[in-house]
Amino acid sequence: MPEIEKPKVGAIIKLTIDRLSIGGRGVGRFGPWVVFIPETIAGEEVEAKISKVKKNYLEAQLLGVLRRSEFRIEPPCPIAGKCGGCGWQHIEYSEQLRQKFLLVKEAMTKFSGLGEEEIGNLVQKVIPSPSEFRYRNRIQVHVSGERIGYHARGTNNLIEIKDCLIAEEGLSARLKTLGVELMQSRDRRSSVFTKQNRQRRIELFRTEQGIVDWREESGSFGREAGEQGTTSLFEGNLFSQVNQGQNLRLIAYVTELCRSLVVESGLTKIYDLYSGNGNFTFPILEALSIQAVAVEINQKSTEIANSKSLQKGMGDRLEIQCSDVAEFLASNAIHKEEFVLLDPPRTGCDPKVLSSLLGWDGWGDNDRSDEDMISKNKGSKGSTGPGAIVYVSCHPVTLARDLKILLGDGKYRVRSLQPFDMFPQTDHVEVVAVLVR
Repeated sequence: MPEIEKPKVGAIIKLTIDRLSIGGRGVGRFGPWVVFIPETIAGEEVEAKISKVKKNYLEAQLLGVLRRSEFRIEPPCPIAGKCGGCGWQHIEYSEQLRQKFLLVKEAMTKFSGLGEEEIGNLVQKVIPSPSEFRYRNRIQVHVSGERIGYHARGTNNLIEIKDCLIAEEGLSARLKTLGVELMQSRDRRSSVFTKQNRQRRIELFRTEQGIVDWREESGSFGREAGEQGTTSLFEGNLFSQVNQGQNLRLIAYVTELCRSLVVESGLTKIYDLYSGNGNFTFPILEALSIQAVAVEINQKSTEIANSKSLQKGMGDRLEIQCSDVAEFLASNAIHKEEFVLLDPPRTGCDPKVLSSLLGWDGWGDNDRSDEDMISKNKGSKGSTGPGAIVYVSCHPVTLARDLKILLGDGKYRVRSLQPFDMFPQTDHVEVVAVLVR
């Protein structure tokens, strides 16, 4: 068989989509090369145009579907596939959930060090969002004059919108008047512009009191969890999750996990690390008669948490620390009669956090997945460490990477992996992992 020539940019190819990837694109093969194509579904035969040629893979744009998946639907949003937001509106929701389940299994298989059979037993079906649309209580838009919209995928070109189908109804109603409001509210402007086209970046949000308001990017940021991450880019937002309906399910699930751990192991104290403004801290303390320490680096979030603690009369049971988590653990050992809740950003835990939890020494500043460090500590079982760890992750790859380290010395085993769909119409999936001794 003659050797296939590597396609150049602009070449038209035909191929079958084998699976969906982290990032949401379909993955197929053209000869020996992996090809990534957005707006596709596993099992489809497609025609595509090469847009990028890399050493080990190709990127392409979809031209047409030659054999449609049974799960392909017409996206309800007129700019789906154009803006950089909803990458999966063309996929029926039950199939979105199945694909997210497969993405979690794939990440665990590639990066966690767990065996395939064990992963099959641990990963549960994805808990769906109460709403497939109208679930976001905040959105970030770009503004140029009275034009409001999102950036086209991979560009800074503004696509004007009159509605956003994943935003709550109240936010969408406010969008219709926001352009005029912004032009009339020059005194509320900051000096921050994106350099391209001098666009302003605005967050439209709903407060805990149900009021819909907006604010301009200030340049003062809290913990950032990425474009579709769960933490607001704007300091002081009162919501720690953008999908409040699903967040309530997540809180109930995590609280019940903590209750089970306390009952079965007699744990007396929880350390809520990366605690934000207390999204998990307060519901857990309301449900359980235990002590708690909440650690969060963002000062505004800790101020909000302190105010809530005062209002709820929890000062005698709750200690709130405004600190980097790694720095806090460097001087505060956690013992086996205590347990930890981790809720880090998309990048996962600082390696120093993991080594402190395991009681390891000597992890260098630049080390991230050091096989030698795991090998050196294997069997050491550490000098200290929590009785259990509940890890809430918004990125299955970084979770799997961190699990490999946490499991490295044999002290812990994974009890369960439960995915939650926080962001319907996207590939993003949250996972709650439970580790016990």
